[in-house]
Amino acid sequence: MKLELGFPKRKLILKLYLIIILLAFIYFNAFSFWIPTNGPEGGEIRSILINKDTIFAGSFSNGLYYSSNKGKEWKAIAFENNRINQIKFFKNRLFVGIGTKEDTGGLFVSTNNGITWEIILKESVITFDIFNNILIACTYSNKMLISYNLGKSWYNFNFPGGLVYSILITENNIIVGTEANGIFVSSDLGVTWEQRNNGLNCLIIWCIAQKDTTWYIGTGGGGIFSTSNNGETWIAKNSGILHPYVLSILFIDTLVFAGTVGGGLYISLNKGNFWFKTNLSYESVMCLATEGNNLYVGTQGSGIYFSSDYGITWRELNRGIICSEILCLASKGDTLFAGTNGGGLHISYDFGKSWYRTAYRIRNNYVKTIAFKDSTIYVGTLGGGFYLTTDNGENWKQSYLKTYEINVIFPYNDLLFIGTNHNGLFILDFDGDSLLFNYFKGETITGICNYNDKIFIASKSNGISIWEFPYQIPSKITLQNYSVTSLTSNIFGILAGTDDGDLFLSTDSGNSWKIIASNNFGSVVSIKSYKHKIIASWETKNNNNWIIASFDSGKTWGVRTKGLENKRVASFTFTDSLIFVGTFGFGVYKSSTDTIFSSKLEKNTSEIVDFEVFPNPVAGDFLFIKIHDVNFKSNDLILVNILGIQYHFKIDSNYDEIFVGHLPKGINAIIFRNITKLFIKQ
Repeated sequence: MKLELGFPKRKLILKLYLIIILLAFIYFNAFSFWIPTNGPEGGEIRSILINKDTIFAGSFSNGLYYSSNKGKEWKAIAFENNRINQIKFFKNRLFVGIGTKEDTGGLFVSTNNGITWEIILKESVITFDIFNNILIACTYSNKMLISYNLGKSWYNFNFPGGLVYSILITENNIIVGTEANGIFVSSDLGVTWEQRNNGLNCLIIWCIAQKDTTWYIGTGGGGIFSTSNNGETWIAKNSGILHPYVLSILFIDTLVFAGTVGGGLYISLNKGNFWFKTNLSYESVMCLATEGNNLYVGTQGSGIYFSSDYGITWRELNRGIICSEILCLASKGDTLFAGTNGGGLHISYDFGKSWYRTAYRIRNNYVKTIAFKDSTIYVGTLGGGFYLTTDNGENWKQSYLKTYEINVIFPYNDLLFIGTNHNGLFILDFDGDSLLFNYFKGETITGICNYNDKIFIASKSNGISIWEFPYQIPSKITLQNYSVTSLTSNIFGILAGTDDGDLFLSTDSGNSWKIIASNNFGSVVSIKSYKHKIIASWETKNNNNWIIASFDSGKTWGVRTKGLENKRVASFTFTDSLIFVGTFGFGVYKSSTDTIFSSKLEKNTSEIVDFEVFPNPVAGDFLFIKIHDVNFKSNDLILVNILGIQYHFKIDSNYDEIFVGHLPKGINAIIFRNITKLFIKQ
């Protein structure tokens, strides 16, 4: 029997459908706790493409940017929150490869310069190349696929070399650089492959380039090699190169440029027989592009540099590009300091409206920690020790520890406590010139604080050591079985976060501890506290974050993630009325302390909850729900399908699965306590 719906029934369904659409609109436009500041500008740029008057730049974390005025200004146009691995242009088509090992990406194409996009391959693409309508894509799942019609249909190669980092298609050959097996060459469009590594001392191949009949490769540790006989033999081209990790190679007429990890950009005047450093000396150069004699350089953390004189002079072209990775934040009065991953130190004097890069004399761009003592500013780096300035950054002096990775600097009285990666704790004099003590050799120190005239030292492998004057040996070790990832103190006690996701509080100088918050689906990344206010962030197992705040010393909590759901958090800092958060790949965000620590929002915290549903869209029979609630109790969940029919489920744990195989295709909703979330059933 065929069932026909009468007009009232259809009208009711349409009304319910519109209600669900309205719920979706409300959800996606709901109040956010956090809003972005205007920087710091820059970040990691993986690929640059110049197409006539338009330049495209692919970022590591925040999608695709374009500039219509030669890089003076940039706008984000597509793929927000995604990693762009490569960009190419062919026959009026713009191709973009996206993805990571963990996430589903794809190969996309646009025929209108990036206004609209079509996905032509649903795989996370590391690298690809195009030649004479032949398109080859290499994925994170160790696949190599070929298309003879620019992505309309695909065929899988039987490639024997494993994960591919680089590929070049020439008229007669396909040259492939792999993660660990060197170079492979095919002269019959991938039917057969030959491994050609004769002369190579490193089999990690990061880039491939061609000049006339000569191939050049950049390796992950062996420098640069070239061949003039299709890879039968390779010759090292490393004279003058001090940094053997080579990410990019580019030719301008008879000049060869090579971008390295941590060593900036090199230039050769004689086909790579000898190399000179350009004046871009300390960056990690990810990609290169040229327009005539104009050279564009994409870096790991400093965004884009430009030179019109072959690398003698440089200027940054980052206006509008905000994909910086913030490793640390600090404030001194109303002045904000942001340490970045590869982009150096940035300062804002107007609460994040504008940012200025400073401290160019610090020869390490990976700023992990910032500390203050009176008029002295300390900056700790990853691999360059720490620097200090006493004249507001006009001049910087490098400390005794010149090659160490510094996690934390803690000035106390006339001493400096320095926590490092894998080299333990150092105690130096106030000026950083003389070493007094070195403890916990081989350990990673993650936090240092003081409370009641005692010093507390947190480590990844040995809990928290408690020190008293005169700092000869620790008087006690507490939380010994925990990997402590974050540590701070304030007027009411000591706060410690662990790799297991527990947030501890001690009010008796570390003699006893109690858990005041927990999220076992992640680890504590950062804790910041002021008087009785606490804010803490977790990195969850799906690489997202969870932020909670308390205005009463951790007795009650509220989730404060909204606005930063898909953005990993590194650190917090306070001014009088604002709180700032540094993210991995999206710059600095801010909120008011009244908003984050509102007592009105904190009441009845058992009703304040955040949760995730995934996958979304869902094509299978099960949807997973993950609940973020520090006061979790068993509760009911309501599932509402597109027809308005409700299904009730009992949730007894923070992580559960829900059968959705019976649902019709389209938009459905889950209601849990006072929050509604939408998902699509395919």
